[in-house]
Amino acid sequence: MWERLEVDEMPAVKDSVLLVALSTMAPQYAPLYSHARELSRFLLSRLEFKKFATLYSSSLPAAVAIEDDGIARLQSNQFYSLAGRRRTIMLAGDGSPFDDQLEYAHSVLSFARQLGVKEVVSIGARWSETPAPAGTALTPVGFATDAAGVRELEGFGVTITKGEPGPFFP
Repeated sequence: MWERLEVDEMPAVKDSVLLVALSTMAPQYAPLYSHARELSRFLLSRLEFKKFATLYSSSLPAAVAIEDDGIARLQSNQFYSLAGRRRTIMLAGDGSPFDDQLEYAHSVLSFARQLGVKEVVSIGARWSETPAPAGTALTPVGFATDAAGVRELEGFGVTITKGEPGPFFP
């Protein structure tokens, strides 16, 4: 796997949380499974996140992204930082990797560890569920890597996912 991490500026962080907001890059699924991408766009438009690093990788599709001005660029994902009571680091951009997903996740998590990230939250859609009609009230679902995380999610009113795979970055 080839990758390049360009760091513009290392934010001063410790005990931060990483929000992974990467949706699928498969065009046929983008309309149904773009929850994370839409969330990141919303957060970036409303809060004062500052981009500090860009990750390029052969794990992303072998294509360029063509911007609205007609200029092509390599597909990538960016790290953003938001100061607050607890620093939030967000990984957002073009989307989830197609290939070498475990290696890509390892690279992201290794960099996050260097930044002082203590917790990871990954946003996404469930591929195992039929899409709900527009206007349907939805309940967030999730899972954790330990019992304490499950209890925390339940405390936030999250329905715990059981007995199914968690594909892609989760």
